[in-house]
Amino acid sequence: RMPAWLCYLVNRCVPALQPWISPRLLRAISRYWMPLGGEVVIIGVDLVAIELAEFLAERGRRVHLLDSAKKIAPEVGKKRRQEHMDRLDRLKVTINTSVEVQRIEKNTVMIKVAGSERAISGDHIIVAGSTLADTHLADQLVAQGIHAQAIGDSTGLGLIAKATRSAADAVSQL
Repeated sequence: RMPAWLCYLVNRCVPALQPWISPRLLRAISRYWMPLGGEVVIIGVDLVAIELAEFLAERGRRVHLLDSAKKIAPEVGKKRRQEHMDRLDRLKVTINTSVEVQRIEKNTVMIKVAGSERAISGDHIIVAGSTLADTHLADQLVAQGIHAQAIGDSTGLGLIAKATRSAADAVSQL
């Protein structure tokens, strides 16, 4: 929904600036500008959704989390979950668990809570999906006779511990 002049500018300038763009620079720029409105609804409460909510809230967005799950970030332990809860509380992120998403309308998510329907509004609505294993590239390379090993989240959710363990195993086999 960017104006035509801004699309043109982005399409012309970004390729020229690409060599200087880094994750660190993008994080800094996102503190001043992001193509998201002031109020964001995220459907999902897994770790990806939680970390996205923290990122957006730290950049001044009002964030609402919605999901049918009973607790947030079920894939992490109690200590880490509590740390995220504390940050979300400090950032004033609204969390609605144990709700049923009925439908998504323009700038509104209709939810059902205890038998009654409510509307949660936002400038943008994001559906945060779960991590899915995808070893397609590694499988293709192996089929062509190239030694390849899938590591990290490409083999399924495992957080940093699994990623570093599988990377260390792959390196030790070289």
